[in-house]
Amino acid sequence: MQAILCLAGLSYLLPWQSTLAVVIASAAMGPLVNWTSGQLRYWTQKNMAAKDNRTKFTAEVLRAIQSIKAHGWESAFLLKLDEKREADVRAAAKLAVAYAVLVCLVQAIPCILTLAAFGVAFWIGHPLEGDNILFGKRYDRAFYAKVIDACALGPDLRSCPSGDRTMMNGAATISGGQKARICLARAVYAHCDINIFDDPLAAIDVKLSKIIMTNLFGPGGLLANSITLMSSNSPHIMSVAHSVLSLEGGTLTAIETKAPRRVELTPTRRQQLTTFHNLPGPSSSSTKEPRIIVEEVDPEPAANPAMTPTGQDSGHTEEPTALSRQPIWRYIAYATLRNWSVAIFALISGRTVSFVATYCLKSMADTGSLADMPKLLLWFAGLSTAQVTLYMVFILLAYHLCIIPTAKRLHKALIASTLAHEMHYFERTPLGDILNYFTNDLARVDLSLSGSVLTLLAQYGNIILVGVLLTVSAPQSVALIVPAIFIFWALQRTYLTKLRELRSCDVTSRASILGFLQDSDAGRTIFSVFGMTEDRIQNQKYLLEENARAQFPLSSINSWLAVRLEILCVTMQVVAVTALLHTSISLGTVGLVMTYVFQITNFLNVITRTTALFEADFLSFSRLQGQIDGVQDGKLSKELEATESMEPPSGSEVTRQPATANDPWLCSGKVEISQFSARYRPGLPLSLVSIDLAIAPGEKVAVIGRTGAGKSSLILALLGIIKGTSGCITIDGRDISLMDPITLRRSLALIPQTPVLLESLRESTADKALANIREAAQNNPSVSLLDLEVDSRSSLSAGQIQFLSLARVILHGSRLLILDEATASLQLESEARFQEVIWKRCVNTTVISVMHRLESTLQYDKVLVLDKGSVAACGSPKELVLGQNEYYCSMLKEGGLEEQARLKFGAQRSA
Repeated sequence: MQAILCLAGLSYLLPWQSTLAVVIASAAMGPLVNWTSGQLRYWTQKNMAAKDNRTKFTAEVLRAIQSIKAHGWESAFLLKLDEKREADVRAAAKLAVAYAVLVCLVQAIPCILTLAAFGVAFWIGHPLEGDNILFGKRYDRAFYAKVIDACALGPDLRSCPSGDRTMMNGAATISGGQKARICLARAVYAHCDINIFDDPLAAIDVKLSKIIMTNLFGPGGLLANSITLMSSNSPHIMSVAHSVLSLEGGTLTAIETKAPRRVELTPTRRQQLTTFHNLPGPSSSSTKEPRIIVEEVDPEPAANPAMTPTGQDSGHTEEPTALSRQPIWRYIAYATLRNWSVAIFALISGRTVSFVATYCLKSMADTGSLADMPKLLLWFAGLSTAQVTLYMVFILLAYHLCIIPTAKRLHKALIASTLAHEMHYFERTPLGDILNYFTNDLARVDLSLSGSVLTLLAQYGNIILVGVLLTVSAPQSVALIVPAIFIFWALQRTYLTKLRELRSCDVTSRASILGFLQDSDAGRTIFSVFGMTEDRIQNQKYLLEENARAQFPLSSINSWLAVRLEILCVTMQVVAVTALLHTSISLGTVGLVMTYVFQITNFLNVITRTTALFEADFLSFSRLQGQIDGVQDGKLSKELEATESMEPPSGSEVTRQPATANDPWLCSGKVEISQFSARYRPGLPLSLVSIDLAIAPGEKVAVIGRTGAGKSSLILALLGIIKGTSGCITIDGRDISLMDPITLRRSLALIPQTPVLLESLRESTADKALANIREAAQNNPSVSLLDLEVDSRSSLSAGQIQFLSLARVILHGSRLLILDEATASLQLESEARFQEVIWKRCVNTTVISVMHRLESTLQYDKVLVLDKGSVAACGSPKELVLGQNEYYCSMLKEGGLEEQARLKFGAQRSA
């Protein structure tokens, strides 16, 4: 409609030839603008794909943060994340070029149309712990209590501040044994006819395993009358199984079947099945197919701080409505003042040329001689071309000198500060909140905030030059401009106050969606087999509705502002026209003044909108800068941020950097722990209490204990992840609390219970090193996987991944090796091979191994038994067995190994 009205006005004011030229020029510019818009869409899609790739990898890194910090891989992964960011930025740079061309075309069209008109006429855009057990099922108090007792969760729940209503804050806040029993309780409470378990007792000690086996599968057990298919390497489980199926190389090699047991449904059992599955009674002829439950237990050990009571320190921090605003110079400093000055100079030059070109039009209107018209028209054409060129140069300079360097440095500072946080930060903060920094906030700074900065620079430059020009041409216009500026400013302040509050609600609701999506992705198999998919979809819809309720007023307030701005602009224009009609200035000056009056109202409109958007988006920068400044270990953050030359990570996890693989200080592997006590964070009970231990160089030490005894805490203390409250730990005479944590962790070799496989990371070692690894692993088929590219969703088995970790450890060559339940996922034959490789290749290496399989402890030089965070027994297996140590012998007896140990060490004594 506006185009039709403009053409109608031109046809009335100009000859038909000029109008026709304008129509032809407009039609000719259309395909070029469309092509440029297509390029803009294409590179926008490329940019979004790069962002998705970076976000996916960032989420994987955050989920594996404990393993990354334990190995000291922060700087390596920072570089890998920088590579992902570089791909993101490269697409953004192409997008900037397409945007600059489009903007310049838009700027050029009015000039081209003006030339067309004159030429012819004259010349040419966190769940509760109990909810993890119920898992959507109806609450049955009596049966729920039976499940808790059967899975030996009673003592754990009683130790929690709010019992089963305790907020877990993610799986990193509970031990591996607790996670296994909660998952097991979830499957038992589902009360299905067929249950499938994937090695559910791997992370549970022998005593609790026996209790659980008796309560679930023994006579009168909760699953005694159910069909159970369980994968396991445990001899105890195989001894009580009715059938044992042996698999090797994906083929069924043997079947051992015992006498089948007839299952009779008691009235109580039938009533339970009827209650939970709505099965028909005996008199009904209808049937219902049994449901199958697949329960995969994640045995990953983790820190064991006390879990959080409901409503108290849940870890999810609500976004404050009055976040401390960072000064603007913090944003400018990321690209340096010199770079911004160069870009602004190009902008001012372009706008100055634009005003000179407009003055040429005024001169053409005022001149009465047609002889001067072609020369003035040439001047106008040249100045218009210079204006468009300079504006394009401004956009390119702004992006390449300011916006892109700021994006890269801000991301590097953000990831460095995040990786430098202590582990308790990740235990207390939901993953969705952390990801929100790398997705929503970073995207706003990259796109919306940077666009607002460029727009404000251009519009403030325009309004300053227009104000000077109007003051010179018509001094009385100052009486209109100054009040208008104050009115727009007051309207903007009112708008900003409400916008910040609404944007805060949007950010908070968006963080909940991100956390929910991560949980859904991690547990998609469990949700599917438990029939929870529809419930998850409904919960997701609810969260989206919550976000929509936050976004609706956010979008409505823009309409509120638009209506008021349009009213003010129209009022100003009417007042200006009325005032100019009562003056005696020339028609050329009237046209020039009115042109810029219309422009200045538009400038003020754009400035008001953009400033409000800038202020709202600057909240995201303030959040990012607050995250960067709030890191506990500022020194470590700066060291990571300064990382430039380190090679990117490689390997099944990451290959240790050769420069730090064998630091001179770690030459023997002697470990001394003196009266060491530690807790996970202030306010929690001690997880380690007065530990005294001396480990000689090359000594092999097995660490055992009940679930929650402090085994994982000891490993974390050795790695410097949890800090001591008293006492000290020294390795080769150096106090580890005084050492750089990255240097410490890189100097140690670690095989965790669940190694991490991350996207696009592969082993890239020399042929000689690979040959050494293959020889060490005795030609194990898993070693051939070193040549494959694997990721976090790889189909590799847990055992294959452990052998990849073993290969990395052998290549590392450290004098101190830490094994944290490294053989829990291996079958007996593979475990024997695994242990043999370690004993053969690590003769002079000190080995500290956390384990549940007590038969392996008999081969070690020393056994450390922990109980409630303290040393219950310590000595060689022979000394403990022959000395009738209460703790060690009772554990051997529970595992059926006491007689074997007595015979072994008794025979040695007789010999």
